[in-house]
Amino acid sequence: MDARTNNSRKKIIQSGLKLFIQNEDSTLVDVAKMAEVGRATVYRQFKHKEALQEEIALYCLDRFDEVNVSIENNAKDSLDAIKLVFENTLPLYEEFAFLQRFEKMFQKSEKLQLRMQQQDNEIRELIKLAKDEGLLNKHFCVDWVFYFFEGLLYAGYKMSHLDNYSSVQAAHLAFLSFKKGVAS
Repeated sequence: MDARTNNSRKKIIQSGLKLFIQNEDSTLVDVAKMAEVGRATVYRQFKHKEALQEEIALYCLDRFDEVNVSIENNAKDSLDAIKLVFENTLPLYEEFAFLQRFEKMFQKSEKLQLRMQQQDNEIRELIKLAKDEGLLNKHFCVDWVFYFFEGLLYAGYKMSHLDNYSSVQAAHLAFLSFKKGVAS
């Protein structure tokens, strides 16, 4: 793809992300208007709304990967890496909201399921490493800690979206809860 096509595609995806969070019945024409591109441009790149929504979901998953790419280099240990995941991920409310809103639809997409499973496995590996390092209570299995972590992410997203807390405050509280709940 050339630069202009890439730029249009990015605008379409980002506009679709915002629109579908507000109204899941938005159309490709609505997306074209918000992205300030022609309808033909949208239809040339996405044959139907579900194709765009799948691409938006992949974009959201990419964003989670992008913000966490440097954790390995910046974390002091695996528990600090978990803290950084909270700090890096909680500002991505729109991405979270989109994936949550369309979760049932994405269960039909093998591509998305594989991507989400890969990300879940990376968190499970991080939790296992923290357990192996003696930083997490040995009485909790990896899956228990994983779902506890997921629940704290959800709580952090909800609290930061309700304007009760900034994403920084929510990340701090999520990690504090994580440490008090499952750390050694």
